[in-house]
Amino acid sequence: MTRLGSIKWLVMVFCLLAGTRVAIYLAAFPFFNNVDEIMHYDLVMKYSTGHVPVGLEPLSSGSARCMAGFSSAEYALPYQNIEKRFKPFYLSDTNDVETKTEFEKNCRYWQSFVNYESGLGPLYYSVAGLWARIGITCGLCQENSLALLYWIRFLNVFFIMALVWLGFRAAQLTFPGNTFMAVAVPLLLAVIPQDTFYSIQNDVLSPLCFGWTFVFVVNFIRSPQPTGRQMLQLGTAMALTVLVKSSNLPVIILATVPVAVRAIRLSRAAGFRDFKRPFLLFLFSAFLPLLGLFVWNLHAHGDIFASEEKIKALSWAHKPFGEWLNTGFLTSKGMAIFWKGLMTSFWCGELVWASQQLIQPGMSMFYWMSSIVFLLPATSLLFGRHEINQKKVNQFMFWSFFLMLVFIMVLSLSFEYRGSVYPTFERPYFTSGRLISGALIPFVMLYLSGFSWLLSWLKSEKIKITLIAILAIIICLSEYQANKPVFSSPYNLYAAIK
Repeated sequence: MTRLGSIKWLVMVFCLLAGTRVAIYLAAFPFFNNVDEIMHYDLVMKYSTGHVPVGLEPLSSGSARCMAGFSSAEYALPYQNIEKRFKPFYLSDTNDVETKTEFEKNCRYWQSFVNYESGLGPLYYSVAGLWARIGITCGLCQENSLALLYWIRFLNVFFIMALVWLGFRAAQLTFPGNTFMAVAVPLLLAVIPQDTFYSIQNDVLSPLCFGWTFVFVVNFIRSPQPTGRQMLQLGTAMALTVLVKSSNLPVIILATVPVAVRAIRLSRAAGFRDFKRPFLLFLFSAFLPLLGLFVWNLHAHGDIFASEEKIKALSWAHKPFGEWLNTGFLTSKGMAIFWKGLMTSFWCGELVWASQQLIQPGMSMFYWMSSIVFLLPATSLLFGRHEINQKKVNQFMFWSFFLMLVFIMVLSLSFEYRGSVYPTFERPYFTSGRLISGALIPFVMLYLSGFSWLLSWLKSEKIKITLIAILAIIICLSEYQANKPVFSSPYNLYAAIK
C-alpha cells in the first residue's frame, strides 16, 4: 500500500473516531441547552412542513410541548436549586391531574415566546427538516417526540465525519506532500471539543460549507485554466456558506477576491474570452441564490440580512460610527478578556452545566495561550520564499481566519448593549466562537503550521505526529472529565433507554 493510501485509511479511522465521540456526547446532553436549541428545533420543524417564517414568529405548539416535556433545568440552575422530580415530565404519570395541569401551564408559557432566530439562513433548517421528515415518514420516530429530537441531533455525526475528511483534503491541497499536515489536521478536527456538534443548531454546517469553499478556492488558485465545472462548484459552495448564516459573508467576500483579480488580469491581457464562460457560471451560481435570499429577507423581515428584528428583540442598539471606539474594548485588558473568551469558546463551545462552563480551567488557558503561541509563527507563511500560487494559498488561508476575527470585533464595537443579557454593557464582547466557526479548517491548518514551525528542529515527521496524537488524547480525556456530570442526568438518552 502506498503512503497516501495508508494515510487515507488512517483518516477514515479519524472520521469514525469523530463520529463516535460526537454520538456519545450528543446522547449525553439533555434537551434543551443554553445556546437556543429550542429555537433551532422550532425552525427545523417548521421547515420540515414547508413553512418558512415571515417575521419573528412565536414557538409552535409542538415545540412548546417539547420544551415543557423534555427540557432540563440542569443547564441553568445550580444543583441545590433544581426541583427534585423522580422523573422528567415525559416519564411521569400523564393521568395525574397535578402533573397534567403543570404540564399544560408550561406549554402555554413557552408558546408565548417569540423565536428571535426566525430570520436565520435556510440551509441547515432545510436539510435538518428533510432529515426529520424522513424519520417521521419511515416510522423511525413520531412528531415532537424524544426520539425525533435525538434523530435530528444525530445528523451532526455525518457532519463531523465529513468535516474531518474535508480537513484532510484541504491539508493535501494547501500543503502538497506534507505528511504531517495531512495527518495532523484531520486528527485535531476529529477531537476538537466544540460542543456545537452536540445540539440542534445551524452553526454545525458553517465549517463544512466554508471548508468546501476553501478547497475550491485553492483549486482555482492552482489551476492555470479553471474550467466551468470548477467555477460552478466554487460559486455554489460560496452561496451555500452564506445560506447557512449571513455572518459568514466576510469570508465569502474574501473568496471572491482571487476570482475578481484573475478576471481583471485576463481582461487586460486580452485573454478573458476563454475565462468568460467559467466566470459567468461563477457569478450565476454564487450570487443568484444570495440575491434570492436577500430579496426574501427584505420581504419577510424588513432588511436584507434579516437581523434588525433580532437586534431589537435582544435589546441591542446600533451605535453611531463615531462612538465605536468609545469603549473599554480596545484597551489591553479588554482585548485580553475578548481573546480568552473567544478562543475558549471557539475550541470548546458555550454549553454550561449548573451555570458553569464545561471546561477545565487548565485546558481553557491552554487553548487561548497555544492559539497565540502557534498562530504568531504561522504568519511566516505570508513572508517566506514560496512559489507564487503557494503564497496566494497561504494568504487566503491566513485571511480566512483573521477576517472573521476582525468581523466579530467590529460586531462587538458597533452595538450598545444596555439591557442585554449577552453581551452586556459591562462586557461588550461577542465571545461566541461558533460565530466564526466557518473558519475552523483554516484555523486548524494555521495552528498546526505554527506548531510545526516551532518544532522545525525536529527532522522526523513521525515525532511531530506522535506529539499531536498525545495532545489529541489529552484533549479527549479533559473533555470527558469536564462533561462527566452530564452523563448522570436523568433527562438524557442513556437514562431514557434504561
